[in-house]
Amino acid sequence: MTAAWVTSSLLALLPQSPSASPPRTLAQVPEGFALSEELVRTAEPSTYRRGTSLRFASDGSLVAYVARRGDQAHPVVGSELGPAYSDVSTPCIAGGRAFFVVSRVTGENTASSWVWVDGKEVEREDWIGELAVSPNGKRVAYWTFPGARYGDAPTPEVRKHYLAVATRADSGQWFVARGKAWQGCVEQVPLFDATGAALLAGAFDGKAGILIERRQRETVACEGGVSIRSFAASRDLRATAIEGTNDNSQRSVLLFKQKRVGSGFPSIGRPVVDAGGKHVAYVVATADGRSVAIDDEKTPTGRWDHVFELAFDPAGEELAQVVNRGGSTDPQYEPCILGGEHFVVVRALGRAEPRADGPKFGAIRDLVWDAKGERLAYSAQDARGWRIVCGDVQGEPYADVGAAVFTARGIEFGARDGRELLWCTLPLP
Repeated sequence: MTAAWVTSSLLALLPQSPSASPPRTLAQVPEGFALSEELVRTAEPSTYRRGTSLRFASDGSLVAYVARRGDQAHPVVGSELGPAYSDVSTPCIAGGRAFFVVSRVTGENTASSWVWVDGKEVEREDWIGELAVSPNGKRVAYWTFPGARYGDAPTPEVRKHYLAVATRADSGQWFVARGKAWQGCVEQVPLFDATGAALLAGAFDGKAGILIERRQRETVACEGGVSIRSFAASRDLRATAIEGTNDNSQRSVLLFKQKRVGSGFPSIGRPVVDAGGKHVAYVVATADGRSVAIDDEKTPTGRWDHVFELAFDPAGEELAQVVNRGGSTDPQYEPCILGGEHFVVVRALGRAEPRADGPKFGAIRDLVWDAKGERLAYSAQDARGWRIVCGDVQGEPYADVGAAVFTARGIEFGARDGRELLWCTLPLP
């Protein structure tokens, strides 16, 4: 019996970490085209980060993005390059389909816009807002603005916005239904509940902002009495948070379950509500930096220069935060924050102090909890590229990566390596 045999036998008895399968190629970015960039709203008021239009289906079955060449933009699904448009929105993927808003300039101050899905344009509009897609991909919601004008053209005196819902029939045809006319809309993507049956959106009726719920018809879900800038809701849409300003004082106002919270802070960011609707979290300005308050907390702890993203765990017991020290405004676009150190902190509700800071990176995005709330993953960038990070596990660097997806194999995710678009696996111990 040799020492090598003994060693190998003992190693075989130890628990082994799963091995990573080779990346699977999904598609290639066509020669001569570049992926379009986008600006993504952060949790702070009127602040953005830079991102790309690359999106992957959560099961790795589909990749979609916006490809640019010169002043033309193209929707791309898998290896299929769509037609050229003046502008194309970042895609939404659900139910095995990719959805875009595509627009073409038709005059000095006019344009035509469509929802683009399955290679077809769905019903022309003068303006279409951001898309919300139901989890099964059978319903799409968006705001429309007939008579919209662009550039220096005067806005029509009568402003009428309509919440449109496109529904896919069994035949594959899309049918669009519009709600009542509103004087204005909150330019935030509407929210579907987990079933896709109910929809929540923000509108203006005169100066007052309200939330409207739509199932078979539109009903008022909450009258905020404020000028709404953003809103959030629980998974079933029953617990809502409205962030905005009071028309009289212009101070920030936050209503959670129709009760005011966060009083006394000079500014309040975009709220996040946990899935069960028990808690709300939001970025606040303090005398020495940014902090994050939970519910009606008066003196939140932790101070950073910026807070970009918030995510409750599934049970609503912990809050993860992407924070930054040393970031500064982009000279080309001041609302965008660049540079500094990004890291993740996690705070257990009921405890004032967050856990120790996570590792530092040049950028972090896409916080994702596993189903039990035991693990947290995110995409992070350093000098070598973007990678998936989960606790002490860090994946290989790529030119870009999508959001992490927890599976029985560990974490699966989409990535870009040069022109190759891949589906990858990161084993977890």
